Amino acid sequence: METRETQILKVAVELFGSQGYDRTSLQDIADVVGITKPALYYYFRDKDALYARVVVQGLSQLVEYVQNRVEALSEPEARVHEFILSAATFLEENRSTWLLASHGFWAATDGPLRGEALALRDKFESLLRTSLSDAVATGSLREIDVALAGRLILSGLNQIHRWHSPTGSLTVVQVAERYLDFVLNGLRMPSR
Repeated sequence: METRETQILKVAVELFGSQGYDRTSLQDIADVVGITKPALYYYFRDKDALYARVVVQGLSQLVEYVQNRVEALSEPEARVHEFILSAATFLEENRSTWLLASHGFWAATDGPLRGEALALRDKFESLLRTSLSDAVATGSLREIDVALAGRLILSGLNQIHRWHSPTGSLTVVQVAERYLDFVLNGLRMPSR
């Protein structure tokens, strides 16, 4: 049996993720959960506190999901592949959480939410950069600017939700697989 707080958090993720912070009210959340707005204040002091909680929770879930899959592999290039594919899988399976975490990260300009969000972002990026660096060190990837390559990959991943339709012809994971091909093999025809 879910606790009331868990129910509130799940509804907040869905509403903040699909409607955004400004278009979601505490009354909206209370209505979906089936409680009064004053009852919501028993669990969260205000909308900002609830939002901060679900944003950091969403970012934590993403980082943990990807980290567990990447760190299970020993081969560096396979870790690069897994980073991209597991991030795409997380987006596909947890779209509202991804949207919430993405919007929340960019909207948070100060305060404790920003600090926690930045720490989680740094941890996430470090997983990719370490895998890229290790792949360069083992010779499976050529010498590259790891930070710039990481930014390119992350930019592609971070923008998928802006244009991808869950009912489109490609899944998020299929898009990510094509990104991998573009990044690792380039766009030119192979020389003969």
